[in-house]
Amino acid sequence: MNEPLIPEGRVLVGEQRIEIGRIAEVIVNFKREGYAAGKKAETLPDGSKSIKLEGGSFYYEDRWSGFDRSNGGGSETLRFGSSETEAPIVWRMNYFGGIEQGLVRDDHLSERIFAFLKKALLNVENGRPFRGPEIPFASEDLFYICRTRGDFSRFSGAEEIFIPNLGMVYSGNINGGLLVPHDN
Repeated sequence: MNEPLIPEGRVLVGEQRIEIGRIAEVIVNFKREGYAAGKKAETLPDGSKSIKLEGGSFYYEDRWSGFDRSNGGGSETLRFGSSETEAPIVWRMNYFGGIEQGLVRDDHLSERIFAFLKKALLNVENGRPFRGPEIPFASEDLFYICRTRGDFSRFSGAEEIFIPNLGMVYSGNINGGLLVPHDN
């Protein structure tokens, strides 16, 4: 049996101890309200896009560049504290990927792939707050899977989308973890 992906224990943020499971739960909730749910992103002066959400003393940002029809990358950051600007970063995940090179010129296919990716990301699992589900997710003729190594405190992994007769049409890599001291 695999080790649990959400380790027991707490993180220390300033003078406060927060259950690691609570942090994972907050991240999943923010993910389900953000990009995957179609929340409008703000375009920043450098051309990157950002979605910010907050609840309680938690501040979440998903910020990315690219992905128009090719490669892109970004990060999801969770902060905890009394204000967004002064709250320390508790958790971060980086991601990078894109549509396979031979397919980027097909606008219709690119749109289908990214629309499907949003559906897959909306199905993020409570015990795996990384990207989409580990168990293959399917809609019409598209299939998504996300495989990870490690646990919530330090992980890496890959996500892929397949279409029968075309094979892999999208691939991406992820890594991240907790950025504050924690106990188990």
